[in-house]
Amino acid sequence: MISILVDTNVILRLLLEDDVEMSVSATSLFESAEAGEVSLNLDPLIVGECCDVLQGRVYQLKRKTIVSSLIPILVHNGVNCTHLLVVLDALEMYVEQGLDFADAYLIALARNGDYKIATFDKRMQNDDGLFHHLN
Repeated sequence: MISILVDTNVILRLLLEDDVEMSVSATSLFESAEAGEVSLNLDPLIVGECCDVLQGRVYQLKRKTIVSSLIPILVHNGVNCTHLLVVLDALEMYVEQGLDFADAYLIALARNGDYKIATFDKRMQNDDGLFHHLN
């Protein structure tokens, strides 16, 4: 079985259906994954880029809408997402705490591993022991 890395623009076409030809191709790719013909791989970097693009000035989607659209893709049959549970935790923080996906992902990684985070970003820092305070 062929293993395919999925780029942001494929997910965007799948979700937005704003280019008929590309949307059909993206849908077909995910159908092939569901049928077990290919294995699709999503990196957390791509998930973060999807959040940034969909929330940005062109599409201006609400965070909750973005996450509710991305989760079915992340758990779709034939799709593998690196660190899926961490990504899902990060998406929850992205919505509920209003953090950028990258910041939320770092916090989720720290929660799920033996890590501390070094940052100057006061919005990220809290008192739950995840942060290595630089100041």
